Amino acid sequence: MKTLRILVLTLVWMMIASCSKKEVFLPQVPVSGKSNIENHSEIWVFYNEKAKDSKAELNKNNLITSTNWILNIDRRLKMYEVIPVFQMAHAKRAKKSLHSVDGMIDYISYSNTKDRNISVFPMHDKKYLLLTWDELQKLNQEKICPNEMIFYQDRVKINGLIFNSNEYLDQLKKLKKGCVQLIFDSKINYQQYMMYRLETEDRLPANNSLAPTEYFFK
Repeated sequence: MKTLRILVLTLVWMMIASCSKKEVFLPQVPVSGKSNIENHSEIWVFYNEKAKDSKAELNKNNLITSTNWILNIDRRLKMYEVIPVFQMAHAKRAKKSLHSVDGMIDYISYSNTKDRNISVFPMHDKKYLLLTWDELQKLNQEKICPNEMIFYQDRVKINGLIFNSNEYLDQLKKLKKGCVQLIFDSKINYQQYMMYRLETEDRLPANNSLAPTEYFFK
């Protein structure tokens, strides 16, 4: 059993996997989060600069099904490389074994620049789907949420209106009452995704909620 004890962050905001001495540069987000997870094991997802195709290099050998999981993912990876990691964790957790324990939670970690610590965000109760734009358009014909937010690298479209990435948070108070569907360009990097995702939830009005499924388009 081990406990995630939070230390003051170094200037480079990084975590190092002691087993391999490789660096994982975590996304930096100024949003408070949970910072003490007992009984956990970790997944390390490195950024392989030399890889020609996907640069995600996964180390999952130390996962224990009777523990909570923390995914430490390098912020330089593109989201189309990260989504398979999320899906792998969900599939592995769903595959029960003699050692599985109910109630375990899966988290993703980030550098919390507001409180100057390493925080975690739960992802076990969310679903991540990577679709083509045409597939996404077909889904949009059966909209359930009255609000839709589409995130690109340098802009955010909220219910059909476009805002730059620095001003969109001020528009959240104008959302219609009800759930909000989040859609992301899969070419944004993990840093951008975590910034968008955590700041949106942190500033979401009380009469709104985020849909449990997040869509990413190719």
